[in-house]
Amino acid sequence: MSTQTIRELEAAREQRAASRAPGRRRTARLSATPLGRARVAVERVIHETARFIEELPTLLAGAMTALLPASGTRGIRQALSDTAGRIVRSDAIATVREMPTVAKAIAWGRRRVVAPMSDAVTRPRGGVSVRARVLIYLTVLTGVALTVAGTTAYVIERGRIDASIESDLARKANDLVAFVEEGDPTTGEAFEDTESIMREAIRRVVATPSESAVALVDGVPRFIPGGTDILPIESDGELLTAALAAAGGSPEVRAITTDQADYRYVAMPVQNADGDVEGVVVYAVDRGATIAALADSFQVYAVVAVLSLLAIGGFGWVTVSRLLEPIRLLDTTARRISTTDLSERIPIVGDDDLARLSETVNQMLDRIERAFSEQSRMLDDASHELRTPLTIMRTRLELVEPRDSDAVMATRDDLLDEVSRMTRLVEDLTTLAKADRPEFLRLGPVDLSELTELALIRAEPLGPRRWVLEAVAEGEVEADAERLTQAWLQLCANAVRFSAPESTISLGSAISVTDDARAEFRLWVRDEGVGIAPEDIARIRARFGRVEVGGEGSGLGVPIVTAIAEAHEGRLDIESAPGEGSSFTIVVPAYAPRGDGPSPASPFAPSAPAAPAAPENGA
Repeated sequence: MSTQTIRELEAAREQRAASRAPGRRRTARLSATPLGRARVAVERVIHETARFIEELPTLLAGAMTALLPASGTRGIRQALSDTAGRIVRSDAIATVREMPTVAKAIAWGRRRVVAPMSDAVTRPRGGVSVRARVLIYLTVLTGVALTVAGTTAYVIERGRIDASIESDLARKANDLVAFVEEGDPTTGEAFEDTESIMREAIRRVVATPSESAVALVDGVPRFIPGGTDILPIESDGELLTAALAAAGGSPEVRAITTDQADYRYVAMPVQNADGDVEGVVVYAVDRGATIAALADSFQVYAVVAVLSLLAIGGFGWVTVSRLLEPIRLLDTTARRISTTDLSERIPIVGDDDLARLSETVNQMLDRIERAFSEQSRMLDDASHELRTPLTIMRTRLELVEPRDSDAVMATRDDLLDEVSRMTRLVEDLTTLAKADRPEFLRLGPVDLSELTELALIRAEPLGPRRWVLEAVAEGEVEADAERLTQAWLQLCANAVRFSAPESTISLGSAISVTDDARAEFRLWVRDEGVGIAPEDIARIRARFGRVEVGGEGSGLGVPIVTAIAEAHEGRLDIESAPGEGSSFTIVVPAYAPRGDGPSPASPFAPSAPAAPAAPENGA
């Protein structure tokens, strides 16, 4: 019900309240006696009925507004509104206003039925649950299907009955003509007179409660079939009059509805040798009785259909409730999830589309929880890492002597160093933040030999070490050359930081084929530095992870290399031992990363396993 409808109801009630104000004193006076109280009660009932009838058009209009869509139904709305108006303004409603008993019943209906209905209409449609909507659609569609099927079957069966009746009557008329032409069956000669023809024709009729025959002579029934429970067409004057009138024309199946029955009949004139009509043989069928039997059968169908609809509604309610159980669990779990507790997961019920939806949502919650956890940890670590240079800068600024130019210059240099350190930290954090974005990589053809030589050239200025190129891969792959170079140089910088001057640092690249015939290329850096204990390898993979507390670096180098490798659908392998140096290897599939789809075949993978070489003579 729209807001305008509610306002109209309230305005009508206020207007009636204002018009009733002078009558309240009269009501108080009448209530002083038993007869007056009864009269007041009757008047209240009549008033409630009149009030209900006056508000009925507004309620109907509100119901139509709420239940019918606004587009494409203007004609339907107008028709329903006109119909409601005619009903309310009809003489029957005016009579109801004057009948206290009926008025009291209508007032009860207004309180018990119309008021809850108006509340349902005014309630937003979004309050209807999915289960209720699905059940309504299912019940309505099933009811429409049953109605259409029953109506179609009824119409087809009724048409078949009509065709059968007409065919049977036409056959009887043709049989009568053939019977007359064949002659008297007892003598084998022509009939002596028309009376014997009619007598013999009626004798051959098998009458039933729904069909019979009669022979008319001079408009009076002369012969009728034998039997007790037969159709008494000889007593239906309207039928006999119509049959006598039809006998003058061509014999054909006709229809007539009298006070007794709805007939289909054929009138056959019986002529003498001179061609004069001396009698009429009438065959008739009570079509109404036959159709009534059909209607009784479909009444049973209607009862069974209603019971089936109720059963479907009950089973549908239970079934839809079970089908929507994952959605209910999803809603319940989603309401319990908050930014402070992301551990809730949706229970998996069944193995269907909704169960897979629950699994997908659980996976999404896993990713969200990991993202929140990593974000929180990164913010904590970043705040810790930034707090140290900010504290140093503040302390130096507080202690600097403005009149001492040497101290000011020294403080300036220290602050620039701290700013550079903070800048590098922010850039590293930005790189890690972008690692999960699709635009993090700019893929293109990369020549591995050129990439290897370029990495060596850029790594040599990082520190006074013996730079050795162990191997150079030959081939072209699909990758981001800039990101791979960034990761490779980061590993070189770490090797310089944790190795002694003039020690050896080796670089190399190679392409290999795995056991499942998939190719991958490897970019490595080996040093002769201090090495890493096995229990510390997992620590340096984490953001801001260091082997020693307060050690050099931001602790973001290895995580950045890992993020670049994983963005290429690869990995970072670490092999190290304390005092023996470390080996860091970037392993990337030799094909273009394509999201979560199946991995394409690599151009470096062999088409078939190579045959073993034959042993040489003398081996």
